[in-house]
Amino acid sequence: MNLSTIAASMTKKAIQTGSDYYQLPRGLHLALSIEGPSRTLTLSRKRVPPSQSEANICRAVFLVPEDATMTTRDNRITIRWTT
Repeated sequence: MNLSTIAASMTKKAIQTGSDYYQLPRGLHLALSIEGPSRTLTLSRKRVPPSQSEANICRAVFLVPEDATMTTRDNRITIRWTT
């Protein structure tokens, strides 16, 4: 399954249930939460933080707008935006 398919599936489920989670083969964990127009995408990994490149790829496939806020803490990147 490619990342675009994963993003579409996660978005569909999060719209229905409020959130969805997926762990990629190399340990990157994706979490998407949707509450009304607010969306939060979190990228995390146990030992090594996600790279800026990984964040940029995820921003693209999850259709995150340019004005989204991104914070980094420990081994986690959190991206927030509204639709």
